[in-house]
Amino acid sequence: LPREMFDTVDAGRGQLRITLTFTDYRNMKSGEVVINGFVQSFTTQDYVYQAVIDPGVLTPGPNTVQIIPHIDRLDIAEVKVELV
Repeated sequence: LPREMFDTVDAGRGQLRITLTFTDYRNMKSGEVVINGFVQSFTTQDYVYQAVIDPGVLTPGPNTVQIIPHIDRLDIAEVKVELV
């Protein structure tokens, strides 16, 4: 996370949003997004899942992101983190 982006989020002038785009738009998708050890669970049948990242879990520089499925198969076409 570039320092400028971290400072913007830390000052409350923006939010980071994570977007998961799935390859399957019909079946239920369930899992966890883990950012720097902090867990956010999701269950959706939608093609896209979005969530705002809590700024308290972020650090300037490298941050870790894990996607842990709660189902047998979770195909993700794209993972995007953007400043909104």
